[in-house]
Amino acid sequence: VSAMLRCIVSHDHEKAYHSVILHRLRTFTDHDFPQVLDSEVWSKAGFILEPQQNLPLRVRCCCCGVIIEKIRLSDDPLKMHLSMSRVCDYVGKF
Repeated sequence: VSAMLRCIVSHDHEKAYHSVILHRLRTFTDHDFPQVLDSEVWSKAGFILEPQQNLPLRVRCCCCGVIIEKIRLSDDPLKMHLSMSRVCDYVGKF
């Protein structure tokens, strides 16, 4: 069973929707904000963008729910994800 499939087993519709990388990518393009993140890299690391008005950029893993805020251009999303959530089924496959 794939790691993403294990994330979806709970029948959580949001998790199922965001298990598809194209849907995660869409979260980065559907919002009006300066394009400062490499949306493809962050999406491949399992993240969706959760824009909040007048607040720093915020992303959330579509599988484990870990949240990363105050993102810098130099941040490596996969390394950050692995360091913050060692129990995530999605990053466990890396």
